[in-house]
Amino acid sequence: MQNPVESEVSVPDPFSGFDFQAHGTDEGLVRALADLTFIRKGENVLVLGGIGSGKTTLAGILARQASLHGLTVQTIDAPSCYYPRLPTRYLECDLLLLDEAHIWVDVAPLALLALILKRHELGKSTILVCVDSNWQRMLAQNNVGTPRTDANRERLLLEGLSDQSAFSPELTWLTSQRWSPVVVLHLLGCGPTLYPSEAEELAPYLQCQNRPPHWYFLNTGEKNWGALFRKN
Repeated sequence: MQNPVESEVSVPDPFSGFDFQAHGTDEGLVRALADLTFIRKGENVLVLGGIGSGKTTLAGILARQASLHGLTVQTIDAPSCYYPRLPTRYLECDLLLLDEAHIWVDVAPLALLALILKRHELGKSTILVCVDSNWQRMLAQNNVGTPRTDANRERLLLEGLSDQSAFSPELTWLTSQRWSPVVVLHLLGCGPTLYPSEAEELAPYLQCQNRPPHWYFLNTGEKNWGALFRKN
């Protein structure tokens, strides 16, 4: 009796249909991220681009790859920052996809800071997605804007997070302050250099960290990828 011949399984290319060259996106980096090493290292990804340029689609492909490989994935949309509590699964999952990051910075910047830094302490990865023009606007702000919701909203979010996971004394102090968006983004590891006075104030916290959060930067350009992505 003849032995059956083992057939090779053809794995479809998750990026089939994307024209990386047309949009100036770093194809090598995107494909390297798709091997999910960044998740195993607890690293992060920031996806910037124009409206309708494929930011969420690209982030979703990376999240789907993670799920297919048995990793736990959760997605937070913008309205989640208005919730009184964030579920424990947002801290515990291997990969968190957080869309519309600029809304979080406007509404609940300290909750965003606490969420991502606590995940960093736990060795967990996050993907942030933001419209490029909104990202530039955040970097130009000197102070945190007026919250788009009641004054207790961020406090409730922070209480919910601290109930779920013990904050270090340094993280508790950090989230008790009112930082500018630039400082928040810097602390998350994806913002500009701080002024000397800000760096001096933050020195005790920064010195207690083994390493700052590491981010990979992807830009999807301004064009719409919808017509270029072939759905299987």
